Amino acid sequence: MTTYFSETQICCICGSENECSMLGSTNTMGSPDLDLRPPPMERETMHVWFQECHSCHYVSVDLAQESENAKSIVDSEPYQAMISRSEIPEIARRFALCALLNAHDREIAATALLRAAWSCDDADADELAKSFRNQSADLLVKMQPFEDSEEQATLATTLVDVLRRAERFEEASKIANLLLKFKAVKRTPVMLAVVNYQLSLCDSQTAERRQVQDAIEAA
Repeated sequence: MTTYFSETQICCICGSENECSMLGSTNTMGSPDLDLRPPPMERETMHVWFQECHSCHYVSVDLAQESENAKSIVDSEPYQAMISRSEIPEIARRFALCALLNAHDREIAATALLRAAWSCDDADADELAKSFRNQSADLLVKMQPFEDSEEQATLATTLVDVLRRAERFEEASKIANLLLKFKAVKRTPVMLAVVNYQLSLCDSQTAERRQVQDAIEAA
């Protein structure tokens, strides 16, 4: 069961008062996607993961908290242009704004762009979803070389799926083959199954969404 509650937040950028819907509790049922998008019911709570000021469109988990250089970023041309892009689904646009606010941190920005792609998936906006995945992948690729640790291996495994879903099969396969040499992957049966499954999907040039459970069953 998912529950929500209402909270008033004062925007730190423009001072506007915002009535925000906040997540109280939720649960998960089923398997996450290969890019770690959570299963229902948690995946249906994306509309409250970030709040957006109704006045200046500043985006944050807490509108009262100002992120680094937030005011100048909100006033910037790229941010204002993103606000005006009505063809982008509302939740996806919110995540794209989050990526702009966090451009100084590649991983946070890439994660926000991937979540924008998820929102476009939900809206059947396939080309927009692919575009956001490409942007996310471009940021994550720049974080190479990945260390042989559980955290970095998980990030690289997610990148493999982002690349595959963007139909960048050769790049995805190259990283997947590197991951097979990681001790962090070899000692984690689920991660090893996912990497091998990704290689088979790349070989068949399959770009559709798949779940971790699919990889486990295919192992």
